[in-house]
Amino acid sequence: MAFVPALSGLGCPHWNEDAKAAWLGLSLSTSRQDLAQAVCEGVALRVAEILDEIETKCPVSSVVKIDGGLTKSSGFCQFLADVLQRTVELADFSEQTSLGVALLAQETTGETINLNIPTRHFTPTHNHAQSRKAFSKARTLVENWAVPEI
Repeated sequence: MAFVPALSGLGCPHWNEDAKAAWLGLSLSTSRQDLAQAVCEGVALRVAEILDEIETKCPVSSVVKIDGGLTKSSGFCQFLADVLQRTVELADFSEQTSLGVALLAQETTGETINLNIPTRHFTPTHNHAQSRKAFSKARTLVENWAVPEI
């Protein structure tokens, strides 16, 4: 099963505002857990597409730092590391945006704050090349989806 997160179209690198979000491959045996997993995997696979595009313009660090609500799921973090084939790092401090604003404010005063925030790392354990191919196929389907006008 695949979920393509195109709720407001597809941005980078496809730039198709007509694309529609979709779950593909549903069956009568599809569970809520399957749907949730497909959403998490779809987000990770979109991140991989975007990172691939960025990397065509400039090198990206071998460690990808992430934050946000999905980082509460170790399954998501591991899948992302596997899909990216890179180490994924997240801080054990959930308010990274607030911290960034505070550090920028501190920088303007000339003061230095030394922080030692523990981090967790997820290293690739599987190669999800097949997942990437399947997702690419699913993404192509939603890009070509057209709802007929009534």
